[in-house]
Amino acid sequence: MLMFNLLGQAAYRLRWAWIAAGIVVLVVGIVYGVNVFAGLKSGGLSDPASSSAVASQKILEKFPRSRISIILLASSPSLTVNQPQYRSALLSIIAQIKKDPSKPSILSYYNTSQSSFVSRSERETFVLIGIPGDQQAAYLRIRQHLPATQLKVSLGGPVVADYEINREVQKDLPKLGAISLPLLGILLILVFRSLIAAALPLLIGAISVLGAFSVTRLLSSAFDISVFAANIISLLGLGLAIDYSLLIVSRFRDELKAGHDVETAVMISVRTAGQSIFLSGTTVALSLLGLLAFPEMFLRSMGIGGAIAVFVAIAASLTVLPALLAVLGTNVNRLAVPFLLSANSEGSRSGWRAIGRFVVRWPLPVMALTLGLLFWAGAPFLHVRFANPGIESLPDSFQSRIVGDALARDFESGQKSPIEVLVTMASSPVGPNEVSYLLDYIDQLKRLPGVAEIHGVTSVGPEVPPQAYPELFAGVSNPQVKRLKSHYLNGNTALFTIDYTGSSDDAATQALVHDIHAVPVPDASEVLVGGDTAELVDRLSSLSTHLPTALTAIFLTTFVVLMLMLSSVLIPLKAIVLNALSLSASFGLMTWIFQDGNLQHQLRFTSSGSLDPTLPVLIFAIAFGLATDYEVFLVSRIKEEYERTGNNSDAVVLGVEKTGGIITAAGLLLVVVVAAFGMSDILSMKEMGVGLAIAVAVDAALVRTLLVPAAMQLFGRLNYWMPG
Repeated sequence: MLMFNLLGQAAYRLRWAWIAAGIVVLVVGIVYGVNVFAGLKSGGLSDPASSSAVASQKILEKFPRSRISIILLASSPSLTVNQPQYRSALLSIIAQIKKDPSKPSILSYYNTSQSSFVSRSERETFVLIGIPGDQQAAYLRIRQHLPATQLKVSLGGPVVADYEINREVQKDLPKLGAISLPLLGILLILVFRSLIAAALPLLIGAISVLGAFSVTRLLSSAFDISVFAANIISLLGLGLAIDYSLLIVSRFRDELKAGHDVETAVMISVRTAGQSIFLSGTTVALSLLGLLAFPEMFLRSMGIGGAIAVFVAIAASLTVLPALLAVLGTNVNRLAVPFLLSANSEGSRSGWRAIGRFVVRWPLPVMALTLGLLFWAGAPFLHVRFANPGIESLPDSFQSRIVGDALARDFESGQKSPIEVLVTMASSPVGPNEVSYLLDYIDQLKRLPGVAEIHGVTSVGPEVPPQAYPELFAGVSNPQVKRLKSHYLNGNTALFTIDYTGSSDDAATQALVHDIHAVPVPDASEVLVGGDTAELVDRLSSLSTHLPTALTAIFLTTFVVLMLMLSSVLIPLKAIVLNALSLSASFGLMTWIFQDGNLQHQLRFTSSGSLDPTLPVLIFAIAFGLATDYEVFLVSRIKEEYERTGNNSDAVVLGVEKTGGIITAAGLLLVVVVAAFGMSDILSMKEMGVGLAIAVAVDAALVRTLLVPAAMQLFGRLNYWMPG
């Protein structure tokens, strides 16, 4: 309490210094912070220590020509791939690509004679381009210097997809800001009935976001941080700054209305609402830092970026905002808008008083009905299916999506990523002593259920005996052997690619990856398994392994902070259980929408029939913290009233009456912020935005309004029990 008294005094007496500091943060953010994307990275969805991640890195180092970076799709309305005009046009394009300084490798129908490169209509073919080194720079050069021919050419593949995603993420922030800021402004005017008061949360939101961008850009020079961290910073920085400003400004105006002078009103606001903001915000930040338990750069980045945004929002709300209120004084109510009902007006409070009395009178039915709704909404999560985001998660306008759809639709081979097996032996795998072990190992792999074909150095044909391999691979006269050696052999390491039946993310293919791991490896050898399916298997394994640690950290920090703040054992336990139930409803509705494909037309997406496994983890960490935020706002006021009156039922009613409008308004404002991200063309951002919007709406409308007050009424004096 003393700390917040001192902070309130400093906010008033040093008001001009705090305002100047806020202006500095804004200027630095505009000049330096807005360029945060310059240091952010793409990818980071895999555990870097997993077999698939290590395999991917080693394949990139040892077999850069086999790693497909770009897929060039060529088509003609009239010519077929075997006609001279088609062949000549495509070979001229390939010749130009080969001139690139990166020295890319090229695989096409014309240098492999494989029919899988030709579409069913024979008017389309694709070229696989492998790029060692800086792939993004090479892609931009290749795209710029493609010669004009009579063929229609499109570029796709993983490098193109990464480039388009990063570009879209950078475009999303100003676009989503243009959507959400006007709505937030209107809602804030409705809440405060004053243009001056309504402008303050938006100003604090700008300081929070730009300040967090500056800190994140500074950290990105020392650590890898995901490009998606910018989205979470914008979401939490703006959303929480507005929520916290709503509490401070509302309390300040209430204290002025009660007859206090400006200095006293500032000090009381910081001591009461400020203390709740600090403790609840710290809980949100610690909940997000629970994501550091995961080794995936994407999740760690979201935790770091989100925590930075929360701490900057707390700092701005407890320093710059009270300083602005100290300068404005009663002018905070200037430019009033008449005939509007604010969130904390007498009319609004009477409505919340009626809700509080109803809950206190019928706590068991209210709790039973609310829990029933939560369980019903969460039921679809019982049949959730996880998979890596596929090509269908990209917008229809992306070139990588267009190329991917064409490959899946027009070619027999589709667009399945093979399973990759990297075998490193004591000496050359095709040496006289090792080749027999290698052939025996590959023969065991061929017998596994689901294996269609295996490509590698052993693809020279079954008629070649083991003793012929050393001499065969010592020379380079045979073109087939030369190609196999170039793509599948490097020193003591051999690469094999496995084609399989089924899709890359179905249960049978995942089982095949586990079966490959179970096959005994040759003596003194190391085997790594990579590819999309192996990455999915390793991601699910990593998430399930590290999830208990993350949940323990989140639950423990929430319990300790709430226990110390509220001097209660039961309230923190109740908060953890009810927060988890609230989130189960969000996960169930996400499954119903995105996995089951409901609302595809309304939300403009194509369902893949699955969810990205990292999203529930990310949403849990964010939404659990936000739910605790609202828990603190409500329960701290109930406890304050209980200490004043000594009557639990009256305290519950008064707590709902005095905070119901503010919490609902704060929840609505935050829903506007996160729902704007649901309008992103990137499916993962859309899923996160919609999932968080559902979580916040359910929490503010059902859990804090009905379920928590009902539980507080049922437990009575036990709510405030503390050992000793």
